[in-house]
Amino acid sequence: MKIPPSTFNEAMQWSDTNEWLKAMHKEINLMSEMNVHELVKLPEGCRAIGCRWVLKFKEDAKGGPVHKAHLVAQGFLQVPGINFGKTFAPVA
Repeated sequence: MKIPPSTFNEAMQWSDTNEWLKAMHKEINLMSEMNVHELVKLPEGCRAIGCRWVLKFKEDAKGGPVHKAHLVAQGFLQVPGINFGKTFAPVA
């Protein structure tokens, strides 16, 4: 299996761009369905924390490639007490 693209821009240059876009839309829709985000107004003088796509290939039951996309926050920019007040484990 080949190495997945490392950035969004790189994924948009691949021949399977539509598959990556489908995976990204699936992730965004799932986040909306699970209600894991809240749209709020950014306080004056604050900057939003960035995010990026993590792209992977997985194998389906027949051994074929499945495109997976996860949107992750760039948490290394967060400051305790300012950008967040709780810590959540990404896996159980």
